[in-house]
Amino acid sequence: MSPIDARRVRRLIKDAGYGLGIHSLRLAVGSLSDRAAGDLGRWLGRRAARIAASDFARARRQFAAAFPERSPSEVDENVLRCFEHLGMCVVEILRFDRLTTRNIADRVELVGREHIDAARERGNGFIGLTGHYGNWELLAAALVLNGIPVSAIARDLRSRTLGRLLVRQRSRVGVESISRDGGAREAVRALRANHALGVLADVDTSVQSVTVDFFGRPAKTPVGPVRLSQRFGSPAIPLFLTRLDDGRHRLDVHPPIVWQDTGDPDADLVANTSAFTRVIESQIRRVPHQWIWMHPRWKSAEEASS
Repeated sequence: MSPIDARRVRRLIKDAGYGLGIHSLRLAVGSLSDRAAGDLGRWLGRRAARIAASDFARARRQFAAAFPERSPSEVDENVLRCFEHLGMCVVEILRFDRLTTRNIADRVELVGREHIDAARERGNGFIGLTGHYGNWELLAAALVLNGIPVSAIARDLRSRTLGRLLVRQRSRVGVESISRDGGAREAVRALRANHALGVLADVDTSVQSVTVDFFGRPAKTPVGPVRLSQRFGSPAIPLFLTRLDDGRHRLDVHPPIVWQDTGDPDADLVANTSAFTRVIESQIRRVPHQWIWMHPRWKSAEEASS
């Protein structure tokens, strides 16, 4: 067997394992109370923190660099809570079939809806600008169940099984998935249909990007939100879903970002990308453990400077 064939077989076996594990977990969480499901999610997150030692170490390094005033014990506590939070997010996503238009208000408080309504009155949709903060999948679900159609741009996962699962769970609550790779036409169609176009713009990816400061360090950042908003005249509205101590969530809708336009397109692209990045950073600083600190956010910029 060639090395390429061997890698393909290993990927297939790994993907099958993902499928079996997620299917079993979905069956297990379906009958749990909300409190028990939350406890299970936290436990899963703690287990992941122990198993994924390199991810935990990266998260710790990045958190400590972003918050140099925090003590080592505070850094460790926040990073562990970050993993616990992600475990809870996974469980919540697997329980999307429990969400309805009748009970969503019991789980998610929507604050600032007037900004969305004003944007949609213009008829060309809006860019729902957020990051990998809180439970971003539940954010999209909550919008749809509050009568706001959402088309979410998402990258294709390496695991086809996990990718299909996410698409299926989104569709359960009416969220449309648009592939980041080759989904430009679908994104345009969504805006013209007056949808919210969900965009996660806080990670280091292969899409067109510029380098701006994020927590005081250069970070490669996607320019898609600025380009889409300016091209189609669709306002970019920051949205953030925060997990509360009582197990519920608050979805904060901010006023649209006012883009800079000086006549220098290249300079404006950097300035406006920096502007929305500051909004995302500001939200993360409020509740830092609800962001994905294990993601290699500064990798490309660090490699470019070395």
